[in-house]
Amino acid sequence: MQKRRLLPFLYLNFILTFAFFSSEASEIVSNIPSLGAHYKLFTFEKNENPQNILVVYTKLDKDCHFQTPTNSSQPFLDYYWLMNRQTFKPVHSLIKSGIQQRLQLTVPADFKKNKNSFAVKVNDLKKLNTDLKDISLNISSGKKGEDCDVAVKMKMDASHPEQEFQISRIYSESKKTLIPPFRKLTSLTLEGVNLKDGTKLSKKYSSK
Repeated sequence: MQKRRLLPFLYLNFILTFAFFSSEASEIVSNIPSLGAHYKLFTFEKNENPQNILVVYTKLDKDCHFQTPTNSSQPFLDYYWLMNRQTFKPVHSLIKSGIQQRLQLTVPADFKKNKNSFAVKVNDLKKLNTDLKDISLNISSGKKGEDCDVAVKMKMDASHPEQEFQISRIYSESKKTLIPPFRKLTSLTLEGVNLKDGTKLSKKYSSK
């Protein structure tokens, strides 16, 4: 019975540590029939079982606007595993619930009108020492030539708040503990590219 009670804790906190990265240009994926064509925003990695990554993705309509799920006014945002970085696997509902708490979807008031931007708040950064004034990823869509494009941006340089970075990778580390949730976040490393001059940036935020 005790093991059964602990199982939800293990599922919900499995994603205590993670990392995510996105390419400089969003990538459209069409080789998973059960999902249909979609845009990969970024992926999560963690220091435990790093061979398995979590893909965060969205869908766009023909006009490059974010789609909304059935019976919802929010932008489409979902996840799936790539086991060993290649094999598709759906995300367990308990894990998905935990992810949604850590990556908090924030929808602007005018989304219904424009449907071209939303934000995802990286709440784990609240647990770390950071000089960031905004811990949100700003996600936007638009046309790039004849194709649709999705950008994942963040302001990471406190001394130059006007500069935006395309997030390329965030690596998360944790250590095991003896009490729930059995993992403690120790650091997040954010890597990106300065959209103004193309220079790379890597910043590590450690626990308080």
